[in-house]
Amino acid sequence: MELKEVMKLILKKYGGLYNFALTKLVYLIDVESVRRTGEQITNINWRKGVYGPFVHDIINCAEKNRDEFEVTYKEGFNGEKKLIDLKASATLKLETDIEALIDEVKNNAPNPNSDSSNFRDYIYETIPMKVCWSGSELNIKAAMKAEREVDELCFELDTQEWNEAFNYLAEH
Repeated sequence: MELKEVMKLILKKYGGLYNFALTKLVYLIDVESVRRTGEQITNINWRKGVYGPFVHDIINCAEKNRDEFEVTYKEGFNGEKKLIDLKASATLKLETDIEALIDEVKNNAPNPNSDSSNFRDYIYETIPMKVCWSGSELNIKAAMKAEREVDELCFELDTQEWNEAFNYLAEH
């Protein structure tokens, strides 16, 4: 799906968001999409930055589509902040699959508008963020595949014999 359509659906559910939060929400939707389908919903090549997953794609898309997005620049603590919102004239395509992903994220992640600190912590606890070095590409598909494989292995090893062996090792 086209990035601007994903952004519009997110903004419809959340209202105006700063670029920081909108970027992280698109990332979470890509993570949830990979968890469900094995594929990202966007074609973004995510990178791990100091403040979490980072790309310029979101602000660039909003700037490029000023007929549908309103971008307001505000002075912030660490420089200029970019508030992105939908214009009243923006057209929305109903995408139930995408909206289901957004609802899943909205139901599980803290709201970035009212709980930014816990939202940031939630982002850092995602598997791709945990297994990637800062400054490098976040390979969401590989990270989620590895998580599934570890979960399957743990499930296979969750037997009485293995538990007794691990308890023995822990005690000695």
